[in-house]
Amino acid sequence: MKMLKELKWEAILTGVLYILLGIVALLIPETMQKTLGYLIGIVLIVAGLISIICYLLRDARENYYHNEFVFGILGIVLGAVVLYKVEIVISLIPFILGVLVLCSGCSKLQDAIDLKRLGYGSWLGLLIVAAINIILGVVLIYNPFKAAILLFRVLGSAVTLFSLARSSCAMDSDPPRLLLPRSSVL
Repeated sequence: MKMLKELKWEAILTGVLYILLGIVALLIPETMQKTLGYLIGIVLIVAGLISIICYLLRDARENYYHNEFVFGILGIVLGAVVLYKVEIVISLIPFILGVLVLCSGCSKLQDAIDLKRLGYGSWLGLLIVAAINIILGVVLIYNPFKAAILLFRVLGSAVTLFSLARSSCAMDSDPPRLLLPRSSVL
């Protein structure tokens, strides 16, 4: 029971953070775009450095057939290119996000079906959000927006809707009712 309460509060807090992220994406999409591009570049550089450090700290006999050094250098170079040409990364974001939103929508669809099968009352909201995610994902994949600013506004809306649905599911504390035959009840 304690674990369920912790998961419930974790889901609510995560939902609130996503709502804030969605609002930021709605209000200042240009800043969100550049921040995301720079963040991707920095993450690639840090991951590259970590790979190189792990390679250098490991015993040479253990490094045989490991490619951390190569992956590290590639990560650093790719991260530097991303930081230098952040506009290119931003131009690829609509397609990549379309794939991610579509996957998220399919996952939410499965979650909604599972909630319905388990007897929870909050499955319908999640089903609606799943449908919206799937539609947005398909639109982003097959008809990428010409302006990435509009994409971030749509993303902000989607993240906000997703977070509201997740938080509402977490607040639904009614356990599913199991229908057991009388003979199996002790």
